[in-house]
Amino acid sequence: MSSIIYKNNMWVYRTGKHSDRQIVIYDYNKSRSGDVPKKYLGDYDGFVHPDGYAGYNKLTKVTHCNCWAHVRRKFHEAMVVNSEDSIARVARDYCDKLFEIEAKLDSLTTEERFNKRLMQEKPVFEAFWSWAEKAAPTVLAKSKLGKAFEYAFKRISWQLFQK
Repeated sequence: MSSIIYKNNMWVYRTGKHSDRQIVIYDYNKSRSGDVPKKYLGDYDGFVHPDGYAGYNKLTKVTHCNCWAHVRRKFHEAMVVNSEDSIARVARDYCDKLFEIEAKLDSLTTEERFNKRLMQEKPVFEAFWSWAEKAAPTVLAKSKLGKAFEYAFKRISWQLFQK
């Protein structure tokens, strides 16, 4: 008796939580290729919030809004138990600060959120990247912490603070 293993993928497209109309589309596809979202989204030139999968790089007209929950998780996983001053904990705390600010901006209009992000979040991003550039070289590249830094550095998104 032989068994067949089917491997398929669910691509999910949705509007942002502040959109006037909430839409979620599930695209079941056998392929994990970046050609799938490229074909589906066509010439879309707005924002996408991917999970870091390289296939999304085929979307050349979009602005990638990289997921700070994923960045945070990488640093959280690298934390040393009972180490209050670990490098990973500092990185995780920067992420938590961003989430804290974002939660306070939730009820604002799009324009108000953008302006408040410039005032409140941009300095946190700048401080994080400045700190990370100094901290990253002090850790082993192949360690969980080194991989967390690598993941973060691949996802620098300054264009989000430009109109």
